[in-house]
Amino acid sequence: MKFIPKDKIVMESGTMDYVAARYAHNSPLAKKLFAVDGVNRVFYGGDHISVGKTEDFEWNVLKPEVFSIIQDYFISKEPLFSDEPPREDTLVNEDDSEVVAMIKEILDTRVRPLV
Repeated sequence: MKFIPKDKIVMESGTMDYVAARYAHNSPLAKKLFAVDGVNRVFYGGDHISVGKTEDFEWNVLKPEVFSIIQDYFISKEPLFSDEPPREDTLVNEDDSEVVAMIKEILDTRVRPLV
């Protein structure tokens, strides 16, 4: 779903596409959006933010929370990107199984923000 913030520029140039939460280490907004159950993709364009969802969730459930997170982000004037490097302890390695990769992603996106 595409969210177009009124009178706001999302990115000055280019785009950014986060296909999974584990890649969102450098975007505080993307990390917050991925913390919402059902969000599986975040895309930044020049004038919009697109959010993807899993089939298990309906937009009528997700949209208010996603909209609130995006609105709070623009009110806070927090930067879209940070210099935060990826966490080494939950970095997905090539030899990790899919289950291990999912566990690391859950630790990084759902557990760590609450601790």
